[in-house]
Amino acid sequence: MDNMKNLTIRGIENLKEEDVMINARYGINYKGYRIYFIDLKGYFGYSMLVYKNGKHIHYANDYELHHSYMKKKSDLYKWYRQIIPYRLFEDKDLEEVKDYTDFENKREWLQNRRPQEYYYISAFVIKGSKDEEDLEERVKKENLIYDPTHFSYVKDIKIVEENIKLRNKLQKAYGDMLNDIKKLKAAILYEMYNHEYAINWEGDYEVMSIFFNNVNYNDLENAKSKSEYLKSIGCNEEQIKAYMEARRECLAKSEI
Repeated sequence: MDNMKNLTIRGIENLKEEDVMINARYGINYKGYRIYFIDLKGYFGYSMLVYKNGKHIHYANDYELHHSYMKKKSDLYKWYRQIIPYRLFEDKDLEEVKDYTDFENKREWLQNRRPQEYYYISAFVIKGSKDEEDLEERVKKENLIYDPTHFSYVKDIKIVEENIKLRNKLQKAYGDMLNDIKKLKAAILYEMYNHEYAINWEGDYEVMSIFFNNVNYNDLENAKSKSEYLKSIGCNEEQIKAYMEARRECLAKSEI
């Protein structure tokens, strides 16, 4: 275990599952993932490391470093067990969205954690940089295919097709969820707090743009009322009601 004492975050991300398995205090299986609870000592401390099919899904990891207020390892372990269902999913889970938080969790998994289950290269590079030149060279050399779901390059067209299907499933489930007015109001309220709506001059535009199509900043600013503007872009009465109720609740709480 001494060889794990002074690991950097890059060193942790490069840990092979075999080494973690030997040194971990405990491990569990969850929806095809293998999750290890291991004391990395030093800076990162008692941590949760996640693998699947030999791949390190390090975007799903968690570290004692982020929870220094927890003094007992038993408390950390309980925390790790609690967050697992909100970080890791399987394909069929995307067919239903319980609420806005559930959608965000599943979107995060699809966008950032699922790609770590196979070989991929991120498409995010600075335009005109050496990294862009290197990326173009690798794409040609390895005959990689662009995956629009993850903004990355992969080796197999089947991965691209599967990801598009999953993205469409999640979007459909999200749309179904937004047809539930109570859930829509809760989602709008969440984003209002997230965007500091009560003190944000562009709060209406930022929040509306998340949930409704064709939101135009200038038209919204010149509109006589929020509800009239929502009606003008095709929102129905229930959607307008949900937005206005969320707005009143957010502003009322900000005055306390």
